[in-house]
Amino acid sequence: MTKKIILFLWLFIFLFLGLVANVKAQDAQALVKDSFNYMRGKTSVSTMVMTIHRPDWERAITIKAWTKGEKESIFWIIAPPKDYGNGTLKKKREMWIYNPKVNRVIKIPPSMMSQAWMGSDFSNNDLTKTESLINDYSHTIIGTEVHEGKKVYVIKSMPRPEAPVV
Repeated sequence: MTKKIILFLWLFIFLFLGLVANVKAQDAQALVKDSFNYMRGKTSVSTMVMTIHRPDWERAITIKAWTKGEKESIFWIIAPPKDYGNGTLKKKREMWIYNPKVNRVIKIPPSMMSQAWMGSDFSNNDLTKTESLINDYSHTIIGTEVHEGKKVYVIKSMPRPEAPVV
């Protein structure tokens, strides 16, 4: 009888430790997702400058962006003047661009998703995969630190085996 109780206790301990480890992994996943949601909110509006450096040239593009949730966004170029009015609409995994010079909206086909966006190192595909850090990686809390008097979680993010990341 005592062997069964001891076996049961060991089994309970291993199951409990496994559940605790799983809860920590879920907490890390939730922390990463919550930080994205905190930064973005339900909707967001931002203005940013993207500087593209190349060996023989450099240019800056000023972009106004609107987002709604995780799946919808619009990027509108407001400077330099030669690119003013170019727009990109992202809805889920699909993308459209607007070019004011030809006054047309063009749907980006899957074959063009790997091409550079506005001459940058970002591809069209990168713009549609904003949730890659959440969906393509497993997150684990590996520690905590204190920065400027606030508790900060140190999270290790490893790509999942099936994830399309390099």
